[in-house]
Amino acid sequence: MSDKEVVDAIARKNFYVFLVLFFPILNPGCQLMENWHLKALAHRLSLCQTAYEFSRLIINLPTQHGKSEVITLFIAWCLGNNPALNILWVCFSDALVNRFGGMLLRIMQSKRYRDMYPNCVLVKQTATEITTTAGGRRYGTTIQGQITGQPADMLII
Repeated sequence: MSDKEVVDAIARKNFYVFLVLFFPILNPGCQLMENWHLKALAHRLSLCQTAYEFSRLIINLPTQHGKSEVITLFIAWCLGNNPALNILWVCFSDALVNRFGGMLLRIMQSKRYRDMYPNCVLVKQTATEITTTAGGRRYGTTIQGQITGQPADMLII
């Protein structure tokens, strides 16, 4: 097994490793400033998805502390590990829906991601909706948008 295969296997199981690995794709030219709050957030998000220890998580951090980037990476990690997952992400504005959707697409269309998750194949790729061949998706809308009838295994507001 190559070093890359080992790192990929660890990143599939450990969200924080995934976060560190994919941050440069999300923010080209920027260096991740590792801090305890990112590790704590990654750990809590991992528990929401893998251990089902709790079903609700409130994230309170000041602006510009990486909440949206971490959530974007978390969605990519979740869909990679379970391409049938339905995720509904409600944002404040259309601009944020489009921005975060574009960030998610950048990750999921990267060669590294496609190599790591060959079973997560995208069939619909827009800023508001990303759909996989397994029937999973990330649907983005605003607080004024309609969500009636939208399936969701995970709701992010």
